[in-house]
Amino acid sequence: MLEILALNDNNIESLPSGIFTYLHQLQSLYLHGNRLKMIQSNLFNGLTKLVRLNLANNTIESLQTGVFRDLQQMKELYLHGNKLKVIQVDLFSALLNLKNMKLGDNMIESLPSDVFRYLPQLKKLWLYGNKLEEIQIDLFNSSTKLEKLFLHDNFIDSLPSGVFRNLHQLQELYLHDNNCTVIQVELFHGLSKLKKLSLNNNSIESLPSGVFNLSSLSYLSLQFNMFKTLPSALFKDLVSLEELRLDGNRLTEMPIDIFHQFNGMTLEVLTLRSNKIARLFPYQFSNLTALTFLDLKDNHLEQIHSKSLYGLTKLKFINLRKNSLTKITKDSFIGLALQNDSYITLADPAMCCFLEPSNRSQCVPQNKKSPYLTCKQLLPSAAVKCCTWIFGFCALFANIVVFIWGCQQIKSESQGEKYVKQIVFITNLALADLIMGLYLLLIASVDQYYHEYFPSYAKHWRRSMFCKLIGFLSVLSSEASLLLLTLIAVDRVWGFRKNLIRHKLFGQKTQIILSTFTWVIALALSIVTVIFNDDQLYQFSDVCIGLPLARSKIYASNYTNFTISYDFDIPDDHFWLQRFTEIGSKAGNYFSIGIFLGLNFLLCLIIAMCYILLFIYICKSGFALMKTDLKMSIKMGAITLTDLMCWLPIIIVGILAQTGVKELSPEWFPLITTFALPINSVLNPFLYSTVDQVSKHFVHRLRPNCYTEETTL
Repeated sequence: MLEILALNDNNIESLPSGIFTYLHQLQSLYLHGNRLKMIQSNLFNGLTKLVRLNLANNTIESLQTGVFRDLQQMKELYLHGNKLKVIQVDLFSALLNLKNMKLGDNMIESLPSDVFRYLPQLKKLWLYGNKLEEIQIDLFNSSTKLEKLFLHDNFIDSLPSGVFRNLHQLQELYLHDNNCTVIQVELFHGLSKLKKLSLNNNSIESLPSGVFNLSSLSYLSLQFNMFKTLPSALFKDLVSLEELRLDGNRLTEMPIDIFHQFNGMTLEVLTLRSNKIARLFPYQFSNLTALTFLDLKDNHLEQIHSKSLYGLTKLKFINLRKNSLTKITKDSFIGLALQNDSYITLADPAMCCFLEPSNRSQCVPQNKKSPYLTCKQLLPSAAVKCCTWIFGFCALFANIVVFIWGCQQIKSESQGEKYVKQIVFITNLALADLIMGLYLLLIASVDQYYHEYFPSYAKHWRRSMFCKLIGFLSVLSSEASLLLLTLIAVDRVWGFRKNLIRHKLFGQKTQIILSTFTWVIALALSIVTVIFNDDQLYQFSDVCIGLPLARSKIYASNYTNFTISYDFDIPDDHFWLQRFTEIGSKAGNYFSIGIFLGLNFLLCLIIAMCYILLFIYICKSGFALMKTDLKMSIKMGAITLTDLMCWLPIIIVGILAQTGVKELSPEWFPLITTFALPINSVLNPFLYSTVDQVSKHFVHRLRPNCYTEETTL
């Protein structure tokens, strides 16, 4: 005999009366997914052994009283996904053994208070997705065995006290996605076995203390309501609570003792994301000794006070992304004991620096980690800080002296006095080196300002206009200096070659024109560094100069499921971690490589070749040379040597990094940018005077016929 009949997912529009009359042994009848609009009142007559009837996902608009009169053995009835508007009071009067009934996703606007009185065995009732605006206080009086009740996705704006008073066996109650604004203090009283309660996506503004007198409750969702604050004693009776969800409200802070009022030995999951929480109190979570999952994402937290996370000894995952955290220090995570399988997510990789060194590998930042990140201050040690200040002052004031002296010499020459060769170049070189001294002092000042807080401000600092201004000065100084030294080298070679056949050096006007052209080029290159945003040029550089000392790539983000999974009812609440895949280089990186590795390498090569030729001219020429020319050439050669000492290490390290041969440890980057880069700017003004003594000694060792006494050009 036929026991199961499946006619589901067809295009059946109607069924004639008596079609099932002789199927006396039928137990399961599946008619869901058709186009049935009406059910004949005697359609199921004779199906006395039917225990399961599925009429879901049709277009049924009404059901006549008596349609289920022979279905006394029915245990499961599915009517969801139809267009039912009205339920007759006696419609289910014959279903004395019914245990599960789905009436969800219909158009029911109200239910008679006695509609469920003939369903004493009912355990699961689905009324979600209708148009219910109110619930009669006596609606569930006879449903004493009800275990699960689904009332979500309706238009319920209030629930009378006592509506659930007889539901002593109720374990799960879903009231989310309604219009509730007020919850009566006695609404849930008597629900001693309730384990799961969902009130999210309502319009509740406040809750009275004592409303959750639910000793068996393990899951409570209050997400996406309108709470601005919560009573300190709100959760004091929730002695079995394991998961508390408070996301998407308007909470500005949690009362300091709100988690001290109940037994925190059971709470494992606490989510507070998308609120307006601006601060956490010390020892706020200290009572939550069993907590494994804490979500504080997307709040207004600017700092984490010392010991705010104290006592979280079993925490496996904490999410602090999308906050305004800028005032984090090493004291912020005191008392946070991360286990080997624990993780903490933060927006900026620099924030991971304030964790204990043993826990930093368990920090998962939202953004990719910079290879320049060392978890130290802007200038990493006292020695570097001290040297930066000294170098900055030396470069600034010594070059000011040389610049003033050069201006006086130019003025004297214009008045017909003795002309100092290459004085225009020397004066402009002093100006370029002076700017480098200013750059060093600004970097040292910023380091002093941020001090130990710098890692938490690093991202904001790199994006600031002040950082771009400092970067502008560093590029302007370094490129102008290198271009001027190239001109000096070419000028000396050209001058010596012409002097050998009695020609003169470049005159003052020519030097002025060439110097002006040099500053135009350096200025143009510097302006480009301001046009590029920080993610293109300064993405890795805290000292605001985009030296290509590490490979810079574009990263495409993708998400992988977090290894710690929780069985949340709402799929959107699963956590995913952002990973990065390298897909290509940025335009800013190409610019940095082209300037600092391409152009500067070419200029250094020209300088080296010029002075090799100059040395050859001096030692092998059979012509008489002026003593002053020889001294000046030795002096400028020493100055140029310091410039090569500055740029060659940077160029070599950059080429090795960009070709993937070898990348230096990030700890070396501040040393390179604060020591190697400005070395020539610091030494040049001193070389103007000290090299004279060396050059005199070298001149006297040459053959007497290698030079003659100085003559006026």
